[in-house]
Amino acid sequence: MEINYTLFIQLAIFIYVLVVLKYLFFDPILKILQKRDELTLGRIDAAEDYRLKMDGLKEKLDREVGQLRTSLEEQRHEATKRQREISEKKVQDAKHRVEKQLIEKRALLEQETEKMRSKVPQLGESVAKEIVDAMLGSRVVRP
Repeated sequence: MEINYTLFIQLAIFIYVLVVLKYLFFDPILKILQKRDELTLGRIDAAEDYRLKMDGLKEKLDREVGQLRTSLEEQRHEATKRQREISEKKVQDAKHRVEKQLIEKRALLEQETEKMRSKVPQLGESVAKEIVDAMLGSRVVRP
């Protein structure tokens, strides 16, 4: 195999092209890729920070919602208890009124009964008299 000077010229051109491409093409591309990686990693870190903040806010929100639910549940129980007490009081008041009216009506009924009892002997006599008069005053038809 024979080596001539064209091999050296081609080798020099190749090295020259490599050096020129390194400064004009490879270095800018590598810088762009490195910058992209830095931005991507930075954004990933920022996204992780936001996720952690969001998790913290979610936990805080869940805790506050739980406290609010507990508070509302207690208020509902208190309101229900108050309404039950008011209802029971109204029922008791109504029972007392009805019992009072019942006592008054029984007293009136007793008075009426006594009046009627005092009139019964007189009515009995008058009814008996009317029956006797009717029987004596009627005619018996015989065939």
